[in-house]
Amino acid sequence: MPKLYFARARRLSARRRTAAVCSSQIPMIEAIERRMLLSVSLDGQGWTQITPAPGARVYYVSSSAGSDSNDGLSPQSPLASIVVGVSKLRDHSADELLLACGDVWHAGLAVWRKSGKSADEPMVIGSYGSGARPLLMSGKEPGVSVNASSDPEIDHLAIIGLHFYADARDPASPTYVGRVNATGIDVLTKTDGLLVEDCEIQDYGDNINVEKFYGPIENVSIRRNVIVDAYSTNSHSQGIYCNGVTNLLIEGNVFDHNGYNAAVPGADPTWYNHDCYIASNNSNVTVDDNIFAEASGYGLQARSGGHVQDNLFLYDPVGMSFGLVNGASVTPGGVNGIVNGNVIEGGANIGTIPLGEGMELGNTRAGYPTVVSNNIFTQGINRAPAAITLQYGIGDTNADSAVGINDLTLQGNIIYNWYRGVHVDGGFTPGGTGLRAFDGVRIQQNDFQLVGGTAVAHDDPFYKGQELWSDNRYSSADQIVNGKKDFSAEQWNQSEDAGGQVSDVAYADASRTVETYNLALGGAGTLADFLAQARAQSHQTWQAQYDAESAIAYFRDGFSQAGVARDWRPPTPPIASAVMPPAALDRDSSMQFVVTYVDDKAVDPATIASGNVSVLMAHSKWSTPATLVGISGSGATISATYVFTPPGGSFRLGQGKRFTLATNAGQVKDMDGFPVNAQSLGSFRVRVLKRPKPPTVKSVATIHGNQGIIVRFSADVSASLQVGDLVLQSEDGQTIDPSLMTLSTDAAHDSAVWTFPGEPDGVLPAGRWHVRVLAASVMDAGGRQLDGNRDEIGGDDFVLVKPLVVKG
Repeated sequence: MPKLYFARARRLSARRRTAAVCSSQIPMIEAIERRMLLSVSLDGQGWTQITPAPGARVYYVSSSAGSDSNDGLSPQSPLASIVVGVSKLRDHSADELLLACGDVWHAGLAVWRKSGKSADEPMVIGSYGSGARPLLMSGKEPGVSVNASSDPEIDHLAIIGLHFYADARDPASPTYVGRVNATGIDVLTKTDGLLVEDCEIQDYGDNINVEKFYGPIENVSIRRNVIVDAYSTNSHSQGIYCNGVTNLLIEGNVFDHNGYNAAVPGADPTWYNHDCYIASNNSNVTVDDNIFAEASGYGLQARSGGHVQDNLFLYDPVGMSFGLVNGASVTPGGVNGIVNGNVIEGGANIGTIPLGEGMELGNTRAGYPTVVSNNIFTQGINRAPAAITLQYGIGDTNADSAVGINDLTLQGNIIYNWYRGVHVDGGFTPGGTGLRAFDGVRIQQNDFQLVGGTAVAHDDPFYKGQELWSDNRYSSADQIVNGKKDFSAEQWNQSEDAGGQVSDVAYADASRTVETYNLALGGAGTLADFLAQARAQSHQTWQAQYDAESAIAYFRDGFSQAGVARDWRPPTPPIASAVMPPAALDRDSSMQFVVTYVDDKAVDPATIASGNVSVLMAHSKWSTPATLVGISGSGATISATYVFTPPGGSFRLGQGKRFTLATNAGQVKDMDGFPVNAQSLGSFRVRVLKRPKPPTVKSVATIHGNQGIIVRFSADVSASLQVGDLVLQSEDGQTIDPSLMTLSTDAAHDSAVWTFPGEPDGVLPAGRWHVRVLAASVMDAGGRQLDGNRDEIGGDDFVLVKPLVVKG
């Protein structure tokens, strides 16, 4: 796992751990945290710091001040050529190659063949000194190729703070040669642990290509880079293309103007070129805090789902897609995840093709919620497609593995000054399965404001039973198309949107744009100036006001309302965990266990009930719903105690069992209405132990001249004893009032003493007394009741100890 993923995992833990609708990511994050060491960490500004490990060698290279006759082991004696520096690095070591800032090389890093030592001790290609990033003008060659079939695995490599430039492909460069293909950072080899940070990659066909070709690729972090101006005349072109990566982080990057170049004949914008293209066969994907601007086609294609949060999309023909695939392979069984807190401003056409769409959604997985929440769509272009479109793929190569739209929630989104709001494509099958399924869709608490065309465009009539609209707010002029019928917002609310309102929302300043933001920062007040500042970002020139987070905060402030505190965190389902006792006793007829529900906001206690959890037995068809015993806690954490009866009605000695606890779908929910996922809470081995013998009375005697009676037990029962548990009755039927006695216990010696201070002279009167102990209420620490010969006179409630003769 690359250390950057460690650092990101810690940030996720603090910001939105329970937001992992994909709760499957949480074990991965926790494992990452356990492995984190101090050799690789984030500094206070969020940059990766790698401290050279003991024994590591650091080589310095300067094109302006170096000589290959130097040893290269200090900034004062640098090497001159990159190739010599690379030759000195030891494979599978924590060695570092640092290039001088401000220097220029007319070469890339060529084919890279060396690995780091471990995730904690990676190999580093970086920079030293101050000034501009070291510039690698690779001409018409790749910047670096991690793709040698002769070296099938290259692991634990960090590329930090370099500028890769395909100058031979840039028509503005004096070294331009024309239409040649080249890739900036090309990773095809089996890889575990790649970090690319603080680099600028520009003018390649694909600026970054990470593709499973020679073997699996795992744990890739691409963060805080400037990825711009990719184009091609004879193939597809992307800022980033990722295919077959497990654990992928794309964070804090600037993507601009990828997929086309107006100055190069044939490098026109197309549907097939994007800022960032994540294919459907990636897994555990996180895309956060990036700027996606002026793409050829899509700002982001998140075909494999995952977490897409707090990104800024500017003037893309399509802001992003999630899960949806057209003309390629879909993720079998669908995707799930969170799309939260993004801002999509404006739009663009693809050549003469009118576009300006916000977000496309499709192929969402059943049983695992996909949440699209708190996104802002603002300042769309005239007659653009919808801000949010629900659709199914066309021409997919494995269409029989697609699943349509399932368990999707659109909540808390703001659609302002957009031509269309939400578009539900025609041809779905409500309650169906496969490519055109449409099941379990909730659209709630969204704002449709100043929508120029239709707020809701539903090609088919409303899919009753499979979609729920509630509590949305519409402008007074909004129109809805449901099938072939036109509705006003008022009519729609009356028929389909429970709790819907017709209300022109008074935002603080909904006219805000990235241009007004740039102006407020002292810029020219243009998109071009904002992007120029964003492109200039680096570790040494970082301006926090030009990152996505700061710009998004500006938009959110504009869409605030007086007196309303908005929570921009994603609404996510609670997470459940379980604890079951490791053992039962022979003949126990039931067992209790505890399930703890944790939510980022609050768990709804009214939804905790019997049947929330099923108990299943391994290698058997036996299962039973658990019965609720009680709950404790409130708010974000509630623990529930359940009980179940084992197979056959009781546990039997020597017959241990393995049980699996599983939550049932649609049961426990949070206050937003999101249910706990249907999932296993773990498998638990239960041993059956021999039942200890119940406690008995061993002896009884008078003490201190009949001033008291001492009863010795076979076990400690002191915690359960009360003064009235001893019953004394004379042969003529007289009894001693318990209020005339006092009780003291000795747990260390399993004994108890009753004294008679209220009796005449403080002694038990002479005579023959029957001594009984109340068996039902006397028990040991394990809850076992007092046993012995049952009293035929007093019944099963008493144990007859013996007649006791008290002499006067």
